Amino acid sequence: MSLRSVIQKDPLKETPKNDNQSPEVTSKAATIDNEAKESTKKLIEKLLVALINVSAKEDLVKQHAKVAEEAVAGVAEQSADPDGDTDE
Repeated sequence: MSLRSVIQKDPLKETPKNDNQSPEVTSKAATIDNEAKESTKKLIEKLLVALINVSAKEDLVKQHAKVAEEAVAGVAEQSADPDGDTDE
């Protein structure tokens, strides 16, 4: 066996054909991927909660607007008939 054949077959210099990353790098990449997925899930949950809150607040605004309109209509009625007589 020649020196050249030993150098060419050095197992430390050979890399597997189907594995481009070391197990440590692969494990870190998987951890980062899982963290990104979890972070995305948390952000989606926060967004859903915010949308529910906005919807509830919009409903309250509509209710308040209706009550305000009724109050204005009541004041307008009293102004038109200051005695409160409904009989004419």
